[in-house]
Amino acid sequence: NTTLLLGKEDIRISRLEISAPERGRVVLAGEIGLLGGKKLQLTVVNSYVETGYITWLTWRSDRFSGRVNFLGKIGGTIESPEVSGKLSSTSLKVMEEKIEFDSGVDYREKILKVTSFKLNNVYYANLTVNFAGEIPVVRGSVESTDGDLKLISTLFSGKAGKLREIAGTLRGKIGFSNLSLSDSWWENVKAKGAVAIVQPKVGRVSFDELSFGFNITEQALSVDKFRFSRGTGEVTGSAQAGMRKGKQNTINIDTEWRNYPVNFSFWEQGKADANSKKTAISGRRLRENRVSGSLNFRGKLAWKKDWRIRGSFSGKDFKYNGEPLEPIGAHLSLNRKLVHLSSFHCGNDLKGEFTIEAGKQKTISGGIEVDTVKVPHFLRLIFGTEGEKTLVDEIRGSLHSKIVFKGLLENPQINGYVDIERGVFSTTNFLFKSTFNYNGREINLESAELKFAPGGRVLAKGKIDFNKLEPLEINVALEYLQLSKVQSLFYERNLNTFGEVNGNLKLRGTFARPHLKVELELENSGVNSFHVDTVKTDFRVEKVIGEEGERIELVFDSFSAGFGESLLWLAREGRVGFSLSRKLVDFSFLSEFRNINFAKMSIFGGAELKGTANFSTNSPVLEVMLTTRDLWVNRHNFETAKLRLSYRNRKLFFLPLAKETFQVLGEIDFERVDRFNVKLLEFFQGKDRLVTINGNADLSGPIDLTVQGRKGKIAASLIGELLNVRIPLKGNSGFDLKLRRTSIKGKERKFYDSLQMEGEIDVANGSIGNLLFDDFHALIKADGDSINLRKLTINKKEEYAIKCWGTIPYPQEEKNGREIEFSLQMFDSRAGMLRVLTREISDTKGQMEAFLHITGTREEPLINGYFRVKEATLYGREIFKRIDDLTCDISVKDSNIVINRINGRIGKGEMDLKGEITLAGWKVDKLDVVFENKRNYGIPLKIPFLKIPQSSFFGRLLTEVPCSLELKGKIHVYGTSHSYDLVGVIEVENTRFTYPPRTEDTEDLNLDFLKPAVWNLEIKAGKNTWYENRFAEAQAQGHMKLTGPTEELTVNGILTAVKGEISYLGAIFNVKEATVECINDELFLQVRAECPVEDDIIMLVVERGKWGRIKPKFTSRSDPEMSQEEALAKATGLDSLKLSSQERDALLRRELLRLIDSSLASPLIKSILKSTGIVDVVKVN
Repeated sequence: NTTLLLGKEDIRISRLEISAPERGRVVLAGEIGLLGGKKLQLTVVNSYVETGYITWLTWRSDRFSGRVNFLGKIGGTIESPEVSGKLSSTSLKVMEEKIEFDSGVDYREKILKVTSFKLNNVYYANLTVNFAGEIPVVRGSVESTDGDLKLISTLFSGKAGKLREIAGTLRGKIGFSNLSLSDSWWENVKAKGAVAIVQPKVGRVSFDELSFGFNITEQALSVDKFRFSRGTGEVTGSAQAGMRKGKQNTINIDTEWRNYPVNFSFWEQGKADANSKKTAISGRRLRENRVSGSLNFRGKLAWKKDWRIRGSFSGKDFKYNGEPLEPIGAHLSLNRKLVHLSSFHCGNDLKGEFTIEAGKQKTISGGIEVDTVKVPHFLRLIFGTEGEKTLVDEIRGSLHSKIVFKGLLENPQINGYVDIERGVFSTTNFLFKSTFNYNGREINLESAELKFAPGGRVLAKGKIDFNKLEPLEINVALEYLQLSKVQSLFYERNLNTFGEVNGNLKLRGTFARPHLKVELELENSGVNSFHVDTVKTDFRVEKVIGEEGERIELVFDSFSAGFGESLLWLAREGRVGFSLSRKLVDFSFLSEFRNINFAKMSIFGGAELKGTANFSTNSPVLEVMLTTRDLWVNRHNFETAKLRLSYRNRKLFFLPLAKETFQVLGEIDFERVDRFNVKLLEFFQGKDRLVTINGNADLSGPIDLTVQGRKGKIAASLIGELLNVRIPLKGNSGFDLKLRRTSIKGKERKFYDSLQMEGEIDVANGSIGNLLFDDFHALIKADGDSINLRKLTINKKEEYAIKCWGTIPYPQEEKNGREIEFSLQMFDSRAGMLRVLTREISDTKGQMEAFLHITGTREEPLINGYFRVKEATLYGREIFKRIDDLTCDISVKDSNIVINRINGRIGKGEMDLKGEITLAGWKVDKLDVVFENKRNYGIPLKIPFLKIPQSSFFGRLLTEVPCSLELKGKIHVYGTSHSYDLVGVIEVENTRFTYPPRTEDTEDLNLDFLKPAVWNLEIKAGKNTWYENRFAEAQAQGHMKLTGPTEELTVNGILTAVKGEISYLGAIFNVKEATVECINDELFLQVRAECPVEDDIIMLVVERGKWGRIKPKFTSRSDPEMSQEEALAKATGLDSLKLSSQERDALLRRELLRLIDSSLASPLIKSILKSTGIVDVVKVN
């Protein structure tokens, strides 16, 4: 579209528009000369080009969008045009990066000048391009204030259009000349400048700042004072290199590293994108390592058509995390296709060689080897150093390792091994071997074994598969690990560990969210004097991401520790949490104790433990809340006791609790775990201080503690329960005790061994069992072997006084012949002390006095003394009602007890007991005792464990009452404790008894003392002797004789019922004649009884025969022709015709067998025998 005016000398253009849709447009106006110089006088307006269609950008045109505009003039001649004007951009983008630029341009005489070039207001340039020669040459300057390197990355991102990972802020200015626009641009270029980049990043390599100055002249490069830094570390240096083509150019590079950080990472897995099945690995920093030292390179650069560099690296005075390194060296050969690093070494211990081939696929091959005895040195390089001395300093041995690389540079295959031979950790010998590989997809730990020479090993095997969502799959096994042999692995040298450990660990999950499952079992393990038979535990370790950052949780699925018969158990889901960002640990456990025996205390029950441990300060702070759940200590139940504790700066504080009646307050200062100072420990009930404790304690050394209980404020029952006293204690007590120890004897292991306790104990208005007293006062001194009673007095005003003194050794398993020296003196004006002997005595009158002196040893004591009662009266609860005129005279001489007389009236009877008992140690050795009723009247007694039951058959509907009898006769017992004779004749009169006893009435009955007896005892059923139970009420006469040892007892005799009633199949029969005869344990029965029924009498007849073979017969007195079945039905209502003969006979026999306990013989024989615990010897066929 144009308008032209043609003349002879020129062409005048009012408007010439040349356009291509969506590509560009040029609009011209002016004159074009046709004659002479053919001058051009044109103006360019509204001209632009779409950058996506610029011909010389065809190979990357798809990356550009937007317009480049031009406004200006075209002058000069057609043969030598001159162009001047202004370039600018409109909506210009390179890929996604927006670009704004403008510039002045001037072209004439083959020289193009670009002036005031401005790009994004941060890049500036003034350039001159000379097109006079065959190759254009550029000179000028470029400057940047705060340029974004991402833009540079976009402009030079390569033909594929892939963004390079370049970032940073560029500042600097460069001036240059003789820059030819050819492949050999560097041959004659001259340049000089200074550049600084803030926060530069290329891929994963980043710095805080990179700066350098350079000068290129005469085909030589000089870089002065370059510096790159990160944090507090930096690298500085300089470099010079020749750049003459076809020549051997020298390269010198010198660097100085100062505390520069070198970071290692582990990998975290995540999805690459939504449509990809592959996974991406992101880095996560493990720790920051620091490098210092000098590293130099000396080499040659040569090229003709291609280039090649050869040279050597050398390093000295290097330190890695403060660990000195030996001199470093390596040879480098580098060209466009190959990088070869040979003869790499760090001292004489580490060597290596690498080759990188830079073809279409970059590959690497080579490896490194370590062969050294400087194991701590290399382990510190791997694990770092903390403080002046670390655990790795304790390791000795020979380290051998080789790692081989092969394959793609980005993802090579790796094979290797690490061995430590003749290893010694402190004093523990060990051997370590491992092999591993990486195949491009996963790391395989083929095997790793840590073997301890004395015994036990740790095995590991597994893999890390980066193609899985949870790449970690590592298993570790502990086999027969002897803790005593690996003692040096523990930092605390005061701990003496022992035991055997077995178990396994399973590591799963990702690096960011690992899951660890642990199962452990310990046998016969412990620390110092603390011993555990078995420990079994199963727990999980997981990482949790919450609002407060990362948190590691240890959760117990099970935990149990056994100490002989003792057991400590943790409930499921007990946990320990670790907050990494806050450096805080919190824990919560619910524990149960079973039969725990600790410091002579038995512990049983549960407790809940909650708290936190804060490690954010120099000294950890521990806060704990302990709540008991029916926790028994000996005989006392701490039902829901609470204890609040705080630990900091080696001080343990007991803190107050709101709304709690009982409080424990105080402070304990710890020098170490087993050595502490109880500054003050106080126990309160409300506002009353009950107990205070203070002093020093070393569980493996001296102890000096004071324990004081406020007088009259502490319940004696509490002390008795805590001290496991079996006799009930009551009263208001107080005490002042000193606990001391100078040292522990070598053979003793428990912390309370050799402990001495000295002081006084007072109790007011209390009781010991049934013994009431006004005051109790004791001065004691005790150690680990015995208790010395300097003085012990118990008094009841106007009743009794007891005084004790002497030394009593403690019971121990071994017999060591420790001597005993103990005396007791007592006077009782009311004989009330007899109530202590048995609960049966409810009250007393009379006088009693006693004296006891025990010498010898605990195993073989020698006892002397006396016991006397004068004309006392005893009042009973159940067995007897009252004993009058009781006189007792017992003397003891050298452990020989002489019963001179025990005599008293019980009702109309009179008991009398005399004889001798010889002791062997504390037990009866020989005895010869006679018991006799001196009068013709029986001694009235009741038997509490035999209660006559209620019975609707006989109208007994009242409360059950104990059996009662009146006893006559004489019994003589003589022999040894292993076998004694029981000889005599006894007769019971006015007796009402039953059988069998109820189980609940005989729970506390123990007749084991009858087992050694050899019987020769006759028992007579005298006048008015009745047996009663639910099915019988009969009067008996006769006798039974028991002979032989208890276990083979023989019974002979005969009993006859003279009257009575029995219940048979629900009918009441009146006994007319019944005889039970026992001949050498064979039981014979004969019965005749009658049951009145309407106008008839049904007779029950059992002909004499053995029990079990007898057959009851039923007849009618009024109708002799009546059948037995009809008579039975008439008396009992049982229609036996519906039963077979076998069923009928069985039923009748079962009913008789049911009467074995209600028979006339059984109560006198069977109850006596069965109460001894032996099998019933009466045979029933």
